[in-house]
Amino acid sequence: MDEITEVITQNIKKKRKEKRLTQGQLAEMVGVKDNTISTWESGRVPEAIYLYKICKALDVSISDLFGEYANERRKDGLSKELQELLKKAEDLNEEGQERLAEYTGFLGFKYKKD
Repeated sequence: MDEITEVITQNIKKKRKEKRLTQGQLAEMVGVKDNTISTWESGRVPEAIYLYKICKALDVSISDLFGEYANERRKDGLSKELQELLKKAEDLNEEGQERLAEYTGFLGFKYKKD
């Protein structure tokens, strides 16, 4: 597992525990099965729509999940352009972030790399 993946997945677990939520409770809040939370906390980064829902459920920002990587410009393949998109996403209100997450999910299906 690469370093940024480990940071994100461990921060999901840490923030969930800080809120005194079980994996089952968080799963219900996010709208996934219990074992999905376990999978995410064990090293698989959720899709954008679920990152958004996790942030909303835990009342944290995406920066809280990305930790030290939130403000880096080029690390682990994240280009300057992707970092700028993340900053723009953080500036959106809740509805805007929800719509962005839905749209990125659509784009992921349509334009996914091979």
